[in-house]
Amino acid sequence: MEVNGKRLVLTAGKNGYPNRTEPGEHSADASPVSAGAGHDEGSRPRVVRICRTRMPGRFPFFRTALATVFGASLLGFFHTHGTLILARPWPLLLWILFQPFWCILLWRRAPDRSLSVRLRIWTPLLVLNGFLLLHLFSSAARYDWFFFGNWIPLDHRLAAWGLVRLAILTALFTPLFLLCRRRSWFPYVAVMLFFQVVALYFFLNVTDGRPLYRIDHPAFMFRLHEFARTFPQLVNYMPHWNAGTVHIAGTPSGTGGPGLLLWPWLRAWPAHTVYNNGFAFLFIGLVPWLGAASVRAAGGDRTAAAAGGILAMGVSQQYFLWTLHYGTIGAGLSAAMTMPVSALVFRALWMRRCGVGTAIALIAAILFLLQWPPHGFLALGMIAAFPWVARRLTRRISLVLAGCLMVALLLYVPWMRVMLTMGRHLVDWVFQDGGDVAGSPTALSWESLRSMAMPGARHLLALLRQGNPLLLFLGFGGLLVDRHRGLRRWYLPMLIVLALITGWSTQFKPESQFSRLAIAFFFVTVVPAAILLGSILRQRDARLAPVQALLLALLLLSGWNTVRVFANRSLAPFTVMDEPVPRLVDWIRENTPEDGRILFAGRTVHAYGLGKIAYLPILTGREMMADDYYGFPIGMIEYEYPPRPFRDSLDGLLRFCEIYNVTHVISYHQRPWIRFLRSHTENFTEVFAMTSYDLRLKIFQVHRTSGLIEGAAGRIEADFNRLRVTFDDTPPETVILRYNWVPGLDAVPPARIAPYATDAGLVRVKLWPAGQHAVDIRYRPPGRKQRDRRQTADGE
Repeated sequence: MEVNGKRLVLTAGKNGYPNRTEPGEHSADASPVSAGAGHDEGSRPRVVRICRTRMPGRFPFFRTALATVFGASLLGFFHTHGTLILARPWPLLLWILFQPFWCILLWRRAPDRSLSVRLRIWTPLLVLNGFLLLHLFSSAARYDWFFFGNWIPLDHRLAAWGLVRLAILTALFTPLFLLCRRRSWFPYVAVMLFFQVVALYFFLNVTDGRPLYRIDHPAFMFRLHEFARTFPQLVNYMPHWNAGTVHIAGTPSGTGGPGLLLWPWLRAWPAHTVYNNGFAFLFIGLVPWLGAASVRAAGGDRTAAAAGGILAMGVSQQYFLWTLHYGTIGAGLSAAMTMPVSALVFRALWMRRCGVGTAIALIAAILFLLQWPPHGFLALGMIAAFPWVARRLTRRISLVLAGCLMVALLLYVPWMRVMLTMGRHLVDWVFQDGGDVAGSPTALSWESLRSMAMPGARHLLALLRQGNPLLLFLGFGGLLVDRHRGLRRWYLPMLIVLALITGWSTQFKPESQFSRLAIAFFFVTVVPAAILLGSILRQRDARLAPVQALLLALLLLSGWNTVRVFANRSLAPFTVMDEPVPRLVDWIRENTPEDGRILFAGRTVHAYGLGKIAYLPILTGREMMADDYYGFPIGMIEYEYPPRPFRDSLDGLLRFCEIYNVTHVISYHQRPWIRFLRSHTENFTEVFAMTSYDLRLKIFQVHRTSGLIEGAAGRIEADFNRLRVTFDDTPPETVILRYNWVPGLDAVPPARIAPYATDAGLVRVKLWPAGQHAVDIRYRPPGRKQRDRRQTADGE
């Protein structure tokens, strides 16, 4: 019917809800119902939805022009070198472009064309897909970090080209879409499961039971090991490194996400024994289903959900680089949570579905999203979308969304409190100014903004080039030109805000690493890309068969590309714990005293097995000392060890070894450490040498007797947040423990402890056992309620 000159279509979906096929629009398969046909006689009235649609005879000139401008702009921006369209694969391009002609011919000869659709409403998306095809044949495909591996290799046979596979699959799928009128979701779900199983098989086969061990993987193993044994306490006393230090590094790094999901396994077994299985569970098993569930929550059907799951397996090369190669698994899982957060809020606003299940899922998704705090900038995108969605808010929806946010933030308070108190120095480091680029907000001017415009744009384009082309053209470009206004009004402002932060954040805050929000940008595009992809694949018009075949081929190649990455055939390879690490671990366990400490002289970086050394204390059972065991940012630490007052002379080094019970020194630095240690054979003896990836490691034994207790014979069992001191004989009145004293350490009465000052400002623990043969010392973060008793300082 028509109201005020506008066409209104009344449609009703299953159970009275709108059809899930195309959110915000009526289904192509749904039959319009009249105003009086909303219910059968004698039955309960059905809930109907009024949807405003465009006039069927009007050609979408504006959206078609916008698709042309957007597609041509991407081709120009992503152009790298040489000609825009590559000459070598021209025959393949002509072969694919030939498909529509004989499809139209077959369609005209078809006896039944009743299932055809008006192609004019698909024109913008068809134009966009045409530019997507040209993008795959352009110089952008020669970018070093192009999403598809071996797409147009220079020195491989023709059969190895990804473009050849695209042409073959397109030719094979086109007849299927021509001849098969039925559009079932089951094959797409089966393909998604197939990619997951194959990726899992290759990943476990390549790793062969050895944990991932490169760059940050060992550090995250240690953080997960700590999390499983200390949660819900987030600030911990860690005796494994540097004779006891307060540790909060796991809190801002996103460890809480994997830690909560893998907690039962990490609690039962050491982290390195379950790390690979946990990684596979999260990023091969869970993340794709998060994508599929998010698409369903936003109104997509099962076909779109399966497409979303395949796309979510790997959104960009940067995602693989940071998650699989570098090992920052906390931020990777947090980035994936942008899918359910954005989709569930969309579900509440546009579909008016905000029940208990939606609320619980949204609270959990927000909590996991904030585990890597920069992903909270997604809220800025939602705020930017507010002017276009404000009229969708009802009192009930507003209360539900506000309640979900408040509950999620209340659950997040422990993490927030840590980062704003004891972790404040990390926050200040991240948000420090960019020096000459933009010293402060008052230093901004038009000249400085112009000087930052081009570097930021180049940085953004470099990151966008790494993304899946389907997500770029359908997930971002499709929002601009498709008729789903709900998707456009909600997702487009979020993507624009994330793109601005990704490109230009380094100009203002160079240490922030906010450019990693490009991963979140691509995850957000998964939902709209999958919904648009599903809507195209469902159409039964034979003239759309070539486009459907092309998109399905790209979807399958996207999944296969992710499988290749997990099979370790990518630009960002991963490594496992290799021979040097077990050899070093075995030697330390067999040749060093259990109560001794090992000192890493000089910087460590990735010399000891291509990764951080953070997890070595767990593997060896020995406490260790180093400066950059976590690979802290340059500038936050000295990247040289021992501290300067103790490394300037032999006496200083020997004094340091005595204070902290160092029995062995390990280093790969020929100058000055190895030469220095070799020159003092009366104090140090070289006892072991090995090669670790072209570096010669040397271990020296210190000529001293080990012992963690000064003034008595005994032993100390140390673990997170506790020290158990056991004396062999009658305990003396006082002893000195070779552990650092920090506020929050406390002894179980009647024993008591106090700080004991020593050289160069070092403060150790002084213990009054009070006649007890076994004393427990616990740690609680400052600010918590402490036992009310006096701690006596040395000399009082």
